[in-house]
Amino acid sequence: HNTTALSDHVVTKHVTIGFHGIQNVVEYLTTFHVPEAHQGGTFESVTGYMPPTYSTFRTYDPKTKTLASLSDGPGEQNLPVILATPDSNYAMGIYSPDLPQSLWGSVGYGRFRFPGDTVKWNAVFRLDNIAVGDYSFRQYIPVGSVAQVTAAMDQLYAYFNRPPVAQPVSATAMAGTATPISLNATD
Repeated sequence: HNTTALSDHVVTKHVTIGFHGIQNVVEYLTTFHVPEAHQGGTFESVTGYMPPTYSTFRTYDPKTKTLASLSDGPGEQNLPVILATPDSNYAMGIYSPDLPQSLWGSVGYGRFRFPGDTVKWNAVFRLDNIAVGDYSFRQYIPVGSVAQVTAAMDQLYAYFNRPPVAQPVSATAMAGTATPISLNATD
């Protein structure tokens, strides 16, 4: 138990297994409390450290449903990352509806192979002119085979990119919005 506060910066996480009927997705919501202003900041909001058996690195574009090979880095790019076993039977990926960011369009999803026994993926957000306050980020971690992970990313992409649904308007809401007209007997 740490009895000494090292910083007033606080990270909170809300983790839920399953998301809107997608059972093989972990919803990972991260909030950083920033107690003082900064010119900018880089937030590594979630990272998956994995054993070296997850040696196949890929990107996946759910918009075009394109799976592509990726070097083991280190580095970042703008497409979701999947790390998998060579036989594709076991995989884990990272997806955020908020990546890539408009000002940082070529980065956001990282990967790395450490010397020895660890590989990793991460989701990274960058902000300029950070005021005191809370900064929240949404990430979704699909697990399963590569096919199950890409299918989950397809479902997440569809969920976050669905067209807006028209809402019915009640008669009460419409009251007072019509322009009154007058009719007289000669009309």
